[in-house]
Amino acid sequence: MSPPQILNVSPADGSLLAGTPTQISADFYDDKMVDANSAQILLDNVDMTAQSNVTAAGFEFLVTTALSDGVHTLFISVRDAVGNPAQLSTNFTIDTLAPDIAILIPANGSLLATAIPAISGSLNDATSGINTSSVRVSVDGVDLTSQAAITQTTFETFVLDALGDGGHTITVETADLAENSAVQTSGFTTDTTAPVISNLTPANMSTITANVPTVSAAFADSGSGIDVSSAQILVDSVNVTPHATVTEAGFSYTPT
Repeated sequence: MSPPQILNVSPADGSLLAGTPTQISADFYDDKMVDANSAQILLDNVDMTAQSNVTAAGFEFLVTTALSDGVHTLFISVRDAVGNPAQLSTNFTIDTLAPDIAILIPANGSLLATAIPAISGSLNDATSGINTSSVRVSVDGVDLTSQAAITQTTFETFVLDALGDGGHTITVETADLAENSAVQTSGFTTDTTAPVISNLTPANMSTITANVPTVSAAFADSGSGIDVSSAQILVDSVNVTPHATVTEAGFSYTPT
């Protein structure tokens, strides 16, 4: 004689859920009638039979307490009217947390001397995993996903057309396999234009009468600004920088 059948289990075996199910249920079928009093329902080894509405046609119980993220096991056993047993164990996974996105290159707030930067970062979702087909990478609203290399844990792409000097924004979007979504943004600045040195005194090829002339010039940079520590001043091939007054606006040096 055939045992009962346990059908239409909800949540389905192997399913991914973005939240706690409101109801857990299954149908029973047996041509000799199911013995409803024989049913036992366990959720994560906790007996939920008393909280369930059990009939010969199946059972259901309402979930009133949120379940934790991770894998949960449902065990169902039942007998028919003549004692033939049936058992079924299924698993479902709850994932309520959005994925983590880290934009690593360029670092947020960085200054770059290239107009065609490489872009990369990491992806992580500990429970259901990253849905790689959901990943989108853009710079200033221009989608760079088509040329990106994307895995469960990383993304890498590059800019096809040179960026103009100034601030730029990277946007990365993704979702996990339970459809929780995340967005991360990061900013960087490109500056491919060299600083300008002007108003050099004494002027080039000039003739002066002072034995101790003051040497000076003005600095300007409309992009990232002057890196004062990079300045080097040579007089007759002698480095006099330590004796000069250097600021972002320029320098001044008077021999002693």
